[in-house]
Amino acid sequence: MEKLQLLERRWYDNPSFPCSVLALSNPGWLFHPHWHDEIEILLAVNGPFDVTLDGEPSCLPPGGAVVVNSGELHAARFLGEGTGRLQLVVFHPELWLPVRQDDPTHDLVAALLRGDRRLPRLWRPDDPAHAGFLATLRSVLDLGLRDEGPERNLAMRGRLCLLLADILERSRLQVARPVQDTGQRDRIDRIKAPLQRIQQQYPSDLSLAELARLANLSESHFSRLFRQVLGQSAIGYLVDYRLRQAALLLDATDARVTDIALDCGFSNLGYFVRRFKARYRMPPTAWRKRDRSGRDAAEADNGSGIVR
Repeated sequence: MEKLQLLERRWYDNPSFPCSVLALSNPGWLFHPHWHDEIEILLAVNGPFDVTLDGEPSCLPPGGAVVVNSGELHAARFLGEGTGRLQLVVFHPELWLPVRQDDPTHDLVAALLRGDRRLPRLWRPDDPAHAGFLATLRSVLDLGLRDEGPERNLAMRGRLCLLLADILERSRLQVARPVQDTGQRDRIDRIKAPLQRIQQQYPSDLSLAELARLANLSESHFSRLFRQVLGQSAIGYLVDYRLRQAALLLDATDARVTDIALDCGFSNLGYFVRRFKARYRMPPTAWRKRDRSGRDAAEADNGSGIVR
């Protein structure tokens, strides 16, 4: 359970080395809208994927990569048949800081840490100028997915620095593009605190009024804004998030359905069962007993997937 939520909560195998590599395989949604302070780079093993970054959709083809900058609200959905597969590395940009402050790279990384600069997002496999970056990214992922000894972190840091060098070389310093202060930026920033509260306290009795206060908006204004950015109501997102956590617990534990419902914020078992069945086309008990093919079909039909 905790391993699946690694990226949202930023738990690393080694807290002193803020970098993790994961391979994800799910039909439908691979992950729903969320954000974090780290940089995240996704490689599409197959595809295509619909990737949304701060409300801007992009199509990620097989073999392509997308860079998620620090603080960007992002989600990814598999658009093909069967199961979508992504590999990703998530790390804090502090790993790019040189030892000496007079190193020219220091000011660039410092600008990334402040949010004054953004890395270029989309890297396509059919663009020859992107080949070096994608090759270096695959070497980072290959190393990170292997179980290595104590020298692994040093090698990972070195390859991540090579990745930054490839970004600067291949993109012709597009990294220096400043962040624009737009109305869309303000709308996204306002819903970050409510999203974080949902992800951290979803078992609690969260109300629309509380979520609206976190955004410093009236309930009606917040409801409209949330739907504009994420395409569903705030309470609908909360219920869906609880249902996804319940599905994870059904898979990962032998806990009673009643206890799982309570642990995920559903005080009424009948309501939980009805909502779960509407989402996954089967009751919780059948979900736990299903085979792998049945699991894939149910998740794909509902576009639910599993959050990380």
